[in-house]
Formats: sequence, C-alpha cells, structure tokens
Amino acid sequence: MNRILQLEHITEKLEEQNHELKDHNEQLEIQIMAIPSTRQQEKKDKAKVNLSEVFKSEQGKL
Repeated sequence: MNRILQLEHITEKLEEQNHELKDHNEQLEIQIMAIPSTRQQEKKDKAKVNLSEVFKSEQGKL
C-alpha cells in the first residue's frame, strides 16, 4: 500500500513538471516566432538608413 502512495505522489509531481514544461515551451515558441519579425524590422531599418544616406550623397552632388 505504501508503494502505491509513493507512485501516486511521483505521478502527481511528474504531471506538475510536465505542465510547467509545456508552459515554458509555449513561451519559447512565442520568442522564436518573434525572432524573424525582429530581423525583418532590423533589415528594414538598415535599408531606410542606407536609402537616406544615398539620398543625402546624391543631393550633395547636385
């Protein structure tokens, strides 16, 4: 009987850990999904800076 209680306790703990890991995985997936959009925004920002520099240099030539 004591062994059954131990196994039930272990099962409960494992279920709790499993739930925590699922939550953690969801958070990581959200962070991973945000990475491409962050990189795209960085590329857009860099392109804007480069475009403004080209425009300024062209204006200087006129």
